[in-house]
Amino acid sequence: MLRTKADCLRICVSGPVAVVYPDGTWYRDCTPANLDRILTEHLIACRPVEELVIVQAPLGPQGMKVEGGCL
Repeated sequence: MLRTKADCLRICVSGPVAVVYPDGTWYRDCTPANLDRILTEHLIACRPVEELVIVQAPLGPQGMKVEGGCL
């Protein structure tokens, strides 16, 4: 476990980060242009932006399945 006064775990070395739940997809380099891609490709079209993904860590023991959702 790593903790700093800024409550940072140093994951931000890859630029601003974002996470999409419930599938737990963590994204790096969240510039305005990359966030537009994440919104359009992942949240709307249900396709993670693979080249920006840091890790995928679904919630729950086998991830969460969302009826009619992207998962």
